[in-house]
Amino acid sequence: YKRQALGLGELRLEYDFESPLRLRIGRLLVQNLYLTLTTTFAQTVQFVWALEYRFSPSTALALTYDPRGPWLVFLRTRFVW
Repeated sequence: YKRQALGLGELRLEYDFESPLRLRIGRLLVQNLYLTLTTTFAQTVQFVWALEYRFSPSTALALTYDPRGPWLVFLRTRFVW
C-alpha cells in the first residue's frame, strides 16, 4: 500500500540471479493512459520511459524511450495460464 501513498499505480522491484536489479514505477495519467519508468541497476544504470495506451488489462500499445537507444512502438499483450 506504500505505492498508493506515493500516488503510484505500480511499484515493483524485480530481481533474479541472471539479470540485474530492476525497479519499475508507474502511474495512470488519464483513463487508459499509463506512464512508467523502469530503472535497471547494472554496471551502468539505465532508465527507460514508456507511455502505454491500455486497450484492456492485458493489451497495450506502448511508446518507449531509452536515452541510449531508439524510440520504440510496440503492441504488448500478456497471457496468464
